[in-house]
Amino acid sequence: MKTFADTELLSIKYYSKHPEVYKMADQIVDSYVSTKKRVHRDKYVYAARKLIASLWFHSSDLFRFSTKTSHFGSKKKQVWLTPQVLTLFKHMRDMNPQWFQLVVKAIPPALSKTGRGMAAIYCRSYHFRKTLEMLRAEDIILDPKEDRITFKNDDDCYIPIPQEVKEQGWFIGTINTLEKHSEVLSMASIRLPDGTSMNMNDTTYFRRFKGSMSATGRLYAPFENWRERDRLSINFNGIPAMSIDVSSLNPVLLLRMKHRLDSEPEGLLKAVENPYHIPFWEHIPRAVHKHVINMLFNCKTEGTMIKGCNSTHWWVDVDGEVQSETYDGKKKRQGQPVFPGKSEEIKRYIGDFKSWHPHLESSIGTGIGNKLQFVDSELILFILNAANTENIPVLPVHDELVFPQNHKDFMITALIASFWHVLGEAGEFGTLKVKAKRLVCGEVGEEVIEVNLDKGE
Repeated sequence: MKTFADTELLSIKYYSKHPEVYKMADQIVDSYVSTKKRVHRDKYVYAARKLIASLWFHSSDLFRFSTKTSHFGSKKKQVWLTPQVLTLFKHMRDMNPQWFQLVVKAIPPALSKTGRGMAAIYCRSYHFRKTLEMLRAEDIILDPKEDRITFKNDDDCYIPIPQEVKEQGWFIGTINTLEKHSEVLSMASIRLPDGTSMNMNDTTYFRRFKGSMSATGRLYAPFENWRERDRLSINFNGIPAMSIDVSSLNPVLLLRMKHRLDSEPEGLLKAVENPYHIPFWEHIPRAVHKHVINMLFNCKTEGTMIKGCNSTHWWVDVDGEVQSETYDGKKKRQGQPVFPGKSEEIKRYIGDFKSWHPHLESSIGTGIGNKLQFVDSELILFILNAANTENIPVLPVHDELVFPQNHKDFMITALIASFWHVLGEAGEFGTLKVKAKRLVCGEVGEEVIEVNLDKGE
């Protein structure tokens, strides 16, 4: 059961052209303008439609919203909190009839145990939902004016992207690829197993950078949060979905980029099954090994590695899938800690990884994981661009690709070309192990395909 502590911030990032939204927006704006002098009505209409659509589309009647920017720190900065949105929110709160009511007052930083403060909690009213009773999820779209590429600094604050960056070829090319991608998806008639259409908001992708625009930069959309079985249960114009992804991609990229190897060679110790296998730690599921080891690539110091490992838990969900999460702050933990022995156990784990994977040892604790995210995002963008030219719908999930089964050969060819294009010489030799998955009798079936990257063949 959800509590007030689970209540999420209301993000004003949706829009709708539905008549009921237009009507309510006009009512709110007219009400506000009538209380002021020399206020331009047109300045508030678009913000009102966004506020209404976002409030309706929020997953719960309860939501957090702060009308005082001093009540939340920079890490919680509500970047969509424009003067128009804030003004209209306050006016809606006080209108009669009320569209939502205050449930829990905001906590100023000075009165908070953490010193960060807490936004107030509100509840959508019955009158609000009744006024929009004909509105449906398919009538809600992401704000067309929202930037497809965003940048955060290391403190998790959004930073405006300089105009000179926006004029660079890679930036313009990324925007064009993402916009064309949305166009291709809109024509693909993507449907769920019950025949209903997939909401376009789940498949609108954004590129997110943090700390540097030469690192991170992965593509994100709500679709990537779906369970694997659900992702593979969709169809494109009636054609069932399948997926491909490169097995152990991050270690593979490191071996190729740093050592010009396509696999780990045998050393003094017997070669292990794969880069995410550590002998004598078989009690930890492979999916959890992958999560932890990739986190070790992301960390920049031994201290952050130990802290991250110490905050990582794992569990098996209702569908039997292994889940893991590295927690931050005081968020309630699920499952069990990966390393109940804490620091000493974590140090043994890191030491064993280095012993069994000497060619990957130098990458641990260097922060290179952020660079790898940039590389795999470039691979995905190349593939999307190739698929766009053929009007083939593709849904990325980080480095995994979901697409119609009849385009399997094209997608593998595009994957090969992406390694040649993005990695250059490091991607032009040896083989790749590619996992191909699809639903078979309702269960996820997998085959491993060995792909030849030798450019001369």
